[in-house]
Amino acid sequence: MRTTWLLTALGASAFAVASPVNVERAVSDSPFSLYAYGTGLSGLRLFTSGNATYVGNYELVGDDQAAPVIFTKQDDDTLTGSPDTSVTSTASWSNITFYVPSPSSSKHAVGFAKSVGDVPEIVTEFIFYGAWIATIDTTGTLQTLWYVTPTETDGIYSLKWNATGDSTEGKITIALRTTAPAS
Repeated sequence: MRTTWLLTALGASAFAVASPVNVERAVSDSPFSLYAYGTGLSGLRLFTSGNATYVGNYELVGDDQAAPVIFTKQDDDTLTGSPDTSVTSTASWSNITFYVPSPSSSKHAVGFAKSVGDVPEIVTEFIFYGAWIATIDTTGTLQTLWYVTPTETDGIYSLKWNATGDSTEGKITIALRTTAPAS
């Protein structure tokens, strides 16, 4: 088992690890889902219509392309997503790449792309520390800059990255995890 030295609390938005970065791989090669946890959010499942990313009940958006995402971790640490066909069969997107805006980007929206070469200023490599998903910056610091903002539909939130410069009211800092809420 590889060891990581954690220098700050796991719940912080960024935490440092010893270099070189050795992070336990908690996610197996099995497909998995991601869930948002934060103030007032108890494990809302991540979903998409093929581009923008949300958490909440996908059925509330009224889009036949909306579906919870089943992720597969690739050898290059990218995550590809496909619709969870156990709950919906209408979504036609599949094998799309999950991304967050890069540190140089002024954008905040987290998304999916069919071809990441078509999307400038993004990060597509993810690391896991236990059930938590993060990125690693150039200094070797794990970044967990996830947050959500409410949409016009109650109970549906847009998934965002790096709240700096986002003046949206009602934003909620979250942890994005592979752990489903307790039933």
